[in-house]
Amino acid sequence: YNNPDTYQFKPEWMEELRKISNRNYTTGFFLGSPGAESHNYSSSAYIREYDFVGLIRDYNHVTKEATMEVRNKIYKGDKIEILTTDGNSFINSIDYIINEEGERVEDAPHAQELIKFPVERPVEPYYLVRRRTDKNEGE
Repeated sequence: YNNPDTYQFKPEWMEELRKISNRNYTTGFFLGSPGAESHNYSSSAYIREYDFVGLIRDYNHVTKEATMEVRNKIYKGDKIEILTTDGNSFINSIDYIINEEGERVEDAPHAQELIKFPVERPVEPYYLVRRRTDKNEGE
């Protein structure tokens, strides 16, 4: 906006937008009033390659475990992506899950349940946790 002559689109921005549940993106009203060709009448289904599975609440530097508020069911063995507040992300495997009673469990099925799991690097509150919807089968 401030310098349109030197603006450069970053492909990683579009990649990140595609990870958000959507029904195909259009320019909307940006280029004027959309015509009939701008609408997707073939399907009203959402494109969802990732599920939002939780929100980081805390991190223990001694045990190297994150505390996460669950939003969608998560399983031991899942590969998750942790999205930081600066826009970066990293992949982490859920090697074990500890529930609110301090027990190791195979899954965390309840929304807003607080669980702990090991993380490969320190995390902070409000980091988002998502899982690719088709990547965990058979891994």
